[in-house]
Amino acid sequence: MRTRKLSAWLCGALVVALALGVVEAQAQGTRGPSAEQESRVRAVIAQLTSKERNDVRDGYVAMESLDTEVAAACVQTANRVLARGLPVDLATTALRALAKVGHESSSRPIRSYLVHRHTELRREAVKALVKTKGPDAKLGLRRALSDGDAMVRGLAATGLGELGATEHVDGLFMALDHDVAEAAASIGQLCTADQCEQYASRTGRIGFDVMVTGFDQILFRDPKQMTDDQKIRIIGRVRELGTGEAHRFLKDVQGRWPQDWSERVKKAVDLAVQSTQGAPGGEP
Repeated sequence: MRTRKLSAWLCGALVVALALGVVEAQAQGTRGPSAEQESRVRAVIAQLTSKERNDVRDGYVAMESLDTEVAAACVQTANRVLARGLPVDLATTALRALAKVGHESSSRPIRSYLVHRHTELRREAVKALVKTKGPDAKLGLRRALSDGDAMVRGLAATGLGELGATEHVDGLFMALDHDVAEAAASIGQLCTADQCEQYASRTGRIGFDVMVTGFDQILFRDPKQMTDDQKIRIIGRVRELGTGEAHRFLKDVQGRWPQDWSERVKKAVDLAVQSTQGAPGGEP
């Protein structure tokens, strides 16, 4: 009886998986899965739902090697197996495979591994969420900012910047104030004008080597995202430091400033470079 139930479950899982592949293909205006692709999906799902550890591992590895469209037909089963709970070695393989496929539906089961007792597994989960994206991924990364492991916190902070998680800038500020240096660059990527001012106000309290990563992001934000006035205020903040570090940073910005960008900002940079010339620790 158990064999019949398992067979029926596998058949149902396969039907759903293949249907997802067809729907996705139709949405993209492409042809549905070929007979060979259907066969590969069947094989992967059979491995993922096996009671043998090696089969499950092979299923995730095989899914990772499939074309993205075909792999998507296996994701629902792969997510369910991960959510059920896996040993550390299998969970690591699963997280890497799901990260490679990058399906948003995987973010929720992946997020549950952020509370795992094994640090390495939490690191893999954070890296995977950056690839699977979506609201669940952002929420998971936000919570990971307070993880006990510095690498997890740093990866989470960087990931929030990569995912454009403007709704979690407050969490990044808290992380920055608790020595998560990676939060600085992400704040620079995401901050509004007021938030950028809030960030700049930390100059002097937080080391310049950290602050500069956020300043760089702000200054090279698309002009449609960050006004000239805001960029000039940031340049003024750096200029006021009057240090060699500030001079070197400003000169680097001067050399990288796009030719077709704001002349006003370029002039502010030029003047700041001149005024910090000969600063202690800078160029003569």
